[in-house]
Amino acid sequence: LELKLSSLTSGYAMCARVYAVDPTDDFSPSVGVIHHFELPSGARFDSHLRQGDEISALYDPLIGKLIISGSSRKECISLMKKSLRGMHVHGVKTNIPFLIELLENKDFVANNHHISWVEKILKKEISDVDHTYIIESVKKDLASDSEVNTFEYRDFYRKKYLR
Repeated sequence: LELKLSSLTSGYAMCARVYAVDPTDDFSPSVGVIHHFELPSGARFDSHLRQGDEISALYDPLIGKLIISGSSRKECISLMKKSLRGMHVHGVKTNIPFLIELLENKDFVANNHHISWVEKILKKEISDVDHTYIIESVKKDLASDSEVNTFEYRDFYRKKYLR
């Protein structure tokens, strides 16, 4: 049996892993019960979870994999954004807004990304920040008799600059 690869493949495919994580808190797991779980129509979503299931801190917080196919990369990106916007998960935080933001990034759209691209974007956002406020606040607290809570500064920094 002789087959050509071109006869087996056509178009593009894209997969997004939807996690119960909080992108504003260093992608920490978001635990809780899934109160409402609505999937987009016309898309494949592989998952074992159902409405009423619990996301536990003891296991991987993967909710599922959204798989899209289209005739072009541009169509795949468009369909993926539409599908992610049509997915509703209530009860836990998800990385869905983060995934949409990545899909809308000009470098991603132009296919100018690589294996450590996301990490580079996050580091750039941090390096573009004026750190003076945080440094001066830490100096002031260290000079006073008050107890310094470094976690407050870390959390402030993450929430403000790593949306």
